[in-house]
Amino acid sequence: MRWLTGGLTALGAAVLAVGFVVLVGRYYAFYRLGGGGVAMGLLLVVLPAATLVACAVALLARRRVLGRGASVLRASLSGVAAAALLLALLFSLEVWRTTAMRSGEGIGAGDLAPFVRSLVSR
Repeated sequence: MRWLTGGLTALGAAVLAVGFVVLVGRYYAFYRLGGGGVAMGLLLVVLPAATLVACAVALLARRRVLGRGASVLRASLSGVAAAALLLALLFSLEVWRTTAMRSGEGIGAGDLAPFVRSLVSR
């Protein structure tokens, strides 16, 4: 049973990593950041790296919570939550890093509200 939930924890982290790459891709496309190689870089570099890091963090967090005597389900959910927190932090760092690139198009161009609305309205 433990190996099955470990696999599900890794699968959950991998799905979150794919969602992270899609979100970064939409962010870059919305603000027209980067050139033509951005999509290829996201697919060939960022996706595998994000998947490996998210799975490693999720499994390490799961192992640590299991070591403290928690249930297998709680440990697995904690691992996936740790991966989600890491990927949210990485997305926040990317938004912070590209602030100057997206704010050069006039008044309100650096505002994130239109991007968030574009995610919600679809």
